[in-house]
Amino acid sequence: MTTEEFIGKIPFAAKARALNFLDCGLVAIYKGHGIMAHPNPSKSSFSQVAIVRAKYNLSGEYFSWIDPESGQKMRLHLINRLDSPTSGIILAATNSATANAVKKAFKEKSVKKTYYAVCAGRTLLKEGMWSDNIVVKKSPGFVRSSSAKPADQVSTRKAVSKFSLVKIDSNDLLFSLLKLEPITGRTHQLRMQCAKHKLPIIGDATYGNFKLNKDIRLITGENRMFLHCAGIELDFKLNDEAFSFKAEAPLPKSFDMLLEPNGKLQLYKQQIRGV
Repeated sequence: MTTEEFIGKIPFAAKARALNFLDCGLVAIYKGHGIMAHPNPSKSSFSQVAIVRAKYNLSGEYFSWIDPESGQKMRLHLINRLDSPTSGIILAATNSATANAVKKAFKEKSVKKTYYAVCAGRTLLKEGMWSDNIVVKKSPGFVRSSSAKPADQVSTRKAVSKFSLVKIDSNDLLFSLLKLEPITGRTHQLRMQCAKHKLPIIGDATYGNFKLNKDIRLITGENRMFLHCAGIELDFKLNDEAFSFKAEAPLPKSFDMLLEPNGKLQLYKQQIRGV
């Protein structure tokens, strides 16, 4: 079965679809905001929607199902993840060899990921690097990252990201569209770093400005976090053959709602500033 034929048999969720692929079995998948990369075993499966409507093997990191037409057993190996509130690109593979080769590229830091975020606030620098010590606390169904304190030094990890200012909003609400390129891959890295540097991502229910999030949700009708993985580039080797791969996912139209002229947001600005 070719990779293209395999993709045609994947039971994607409504907010997920294939973007492009390599014949060796690597597949770039678009994940919409609000759905999970894979089901969370600590929560009820009835309340979860993942990118593929199939059983997920947590230890093996793959979805599995039976093709209704041929009766063939199918497996899709998940390579990386995105938080449920984040939209954008996830990589998967139709076979374990390709999955392992690409996971190795991630470990060797030969994968470039590009994100965009609409943040509350304005950066004084057009571009730069953030380097922060963070602490990640995990428990079943709960993950949080925070800035490290002196007492946490033993358990801290370095988070490094490149940022650049793309544009500011047209409604003069002090919103910024940032391009973000994580150098390290810590849990909630971009979300925590944006908040730490006084540029919380709009719609972030964990690290964001909760009052602003509520206002924006009521005004625009958009119930999402404005963070999007727009690009992935990587090189990897499989059976001594070199591969290069690139996937892109345009910014969601909802981003324009905050950045382009918007009468409702302009009225909101007048109300909060008393003008």
